[in-house]
Amino acid sequence: MTDTTSKKIDWTPNTALPVGKGATYQQSDATIGSDRLEIETTAWGEGDLRINGAEVAHVCDEASQLQAFQDLERAAETVENGAGKAKRDDADRVAESLRPRSGPSERRTLAMPTKPLIAVTDYVFPSLDPTMAALAHLDPEMHVAKSAAADDILAVARDADAILVTFAKLPAELIRQLNRCKAIGRFGIGVDNIDLHAAAEKGITVTYVPDYCVGEVSDHAMALLLALARKIPFSNKLVQSGCWELPPVAPIYRLDGRVLGLVGFGNIPRQLVPKAKAFGIRVVVHDPYVSQAELAAAGVEGVGFDRLLQIADFVSVHAPLTPTTRGLFNAETFRKMKPGALLVNTARGPLVDEVALVEALDTGQVGGAALDVVATEPLTGNSKLLGRDNVILTPHTAFYSEEALHDVQTKCASDVARVLSGEAPICPIKAL
Repeated sequence: MTDTTSKKIDWTPNTALPVGKGATYQQSDATIGSDRLEIETTAWGEGDLRINGAEVAHVCDEASQLQAFQDLERAAETVENGAGKAKRDDADRVAESLRPRSGPSERRTLAMPTKPLIAVTDYVFPSLDPTMAALAHLDPEMHVAKSAAADDILAVARDADAILVTFAKLPAELIRQLNRCKAIGRFGIGVDNIDLHAAAEKGITVTYVPDYCVGEVSDHAMALLLALARKIPFSNKLVQSGCWELPPVAPIYRLDGRVLGLVGFGNIPRQLVPKAKAFGIRVVVHDPYVSQAELAAAGVEGVGFDRLLQIADFVSVHAPLTPTTRGLFNAETFRKMKPGALLVNTARGPLVDEVALVEALDTGQVGGAALDVVATEPLTGNSKLLGRDNVILTPHTAFYSEEALHDVQTKCASDVARVLSGEAPICPIKAL
């Protein structure tokens, strides 16, 4: 570049322009001598640096993008602000540093697709329309795994910018093979299927939907409690078989004045409290992570785990599944329970040792169980939980309502979109 002082400077920094489906890019350009320098960068952080319309470099991270902007700005300002030889030489040097080198291997190019790639491991929804609507402003490329097997997940997720997951397992060995993933969004509350430590090591943000299906699951837990306590499924079975008598269903006890013990006090059991109290049921809670002040504000009594087992007529499980809570309800736990107490589990199946539960049901130590979740799903046909009049089983449907399915997709996908756009997610979660 020569004779730069005789040329007009045309400098337009950071002008937002529309591109694609609602996305934007930032454009900065300058004319230095006979050369025109331009940078365009998309909303999700990639950009092109061009001289005279020819691409010089492709930048796809914030640091290299910022450096390119600074180089361009400095080249324009040195020519615009002074006519001295030193400044002209500096402008020449900066602009020259941005030119392509002779060898293709020296060209500063980082390959990145124009659209973000999002992989879906599995889903239980009729369609992914709410997800696509929440991601529309990114105009992403979506790939759905053929199955939840690790190889099928990696086939679509290895080079994905983000992953959306429902029940599929994302262990450490799989996460370590992800090349570009910035976010993993869980369609739900529990994240025991994701190795959070491995995700953190890879710099991947994990998000979830903590208020998903809170009303539905608390309704389901209350419905299971009522159905079990009032022996409704058993009564229906008797009538359907032609028996219209009271003695087979006796005894049934009044709900008013009974005690419900909640193991865990997250969002779901908190919504269960007023529903149980409406029947005159007293509620006690064991959760070592919730303060007595919080419990008092919710109108419940905090007790130790053993004390809860001793006094509760109904025990409803709402603990997260962790290495320390797996098998929490085992033979020793059942022996500590009030004889004939009823167990409700709408949390995670492996929280309950099913072999120990069957034994406790056989001896009458546990009077009945209502389970929406089991250790291995679907339940096997030879399970000893089947065929019992004092056991109610639902196929992991406590979460379900049409509204809940729409909400969880929208919230999960929106948070992943925030991460891909360089924003902070609303509901991130990290390993404890």
